[in-house]
Amino acid sequence: MGGNTTFDTPDTPLEARAAFFGTYLAVLAYGALLMLYVQLTGVLIARPGRGMTFWLVLAYSVALSPLATATIGTIFKFSVEAFVESPLRTIKGGAFEGGPFRFYKKNSSNYVDVLGEVRFESQPFFSR
Repeated sequence: MGGNTTFDTPDTPLEARAAFFGTYLAVLAYGALLMLYVQLTGVLIARPGRGMTFWLVLAYSVALSPLATATIGTIFKFSVEAFVESPLRTIKGGAFEGGPFRFYKKNSSNYVDVLGEVRFESQPFFSR
């Protein structure tokens, strides 16, 4: 079963569903990260001994949480544009863009997508 690699034809429902589930999994991972952040911060603040390691772990957590929140926000915004706004424009008489993959390809220079990618790619550098 070959995939649509040329972006010249509209997406199949299977491809569109796969793109949607990718966003869904990213949101689930963000939820797990948010729960870990809240638990880690609570444990560290309740801990009686506060050495240098405490402040480093707390600073890392505080820096990573807003970055992850901004990343998931931009990914979600771009996905809403691909899955909701683009089909609505088509229904209202706009040009058919071919589905989410073609929307991603056509709008990859959109500032929302660029900011999301920059934030996503910069997160691993915090763990080094």
